[in-house]
Amino acid sequence: MKQLTLSQSIEGFLLEKQAQHLSPHTVVDYTNAFRKLQAYLGTDVPFAGITADQIKGFLGDLSTPRHPDPIEHFLTNPA
Repeated sequence: MKQLTLSQSIEGFLLEKQAQHLSPHTVVDYTNAFRKLQAYLGTDVPFAGITADQIKGFLGDLSTPRHPDPIEHFLTNPA
């Protein structure tokens, strides 16, 4: 039996949420979060093969600031 990939699982999840008539904004938020997860994992892995450590790493990565805080930048780099 062929395993579902992460992308197939995400597609099914999003279709279900649309069928449940969730807000389009909610579905977009889910989509964006899953895109980030896919980018973090780097490949279309089997869904059942995703480990707790990978999820923990992903969540930790999400909490890493991507852009400097403008106020902090201003305070640490005065003109």
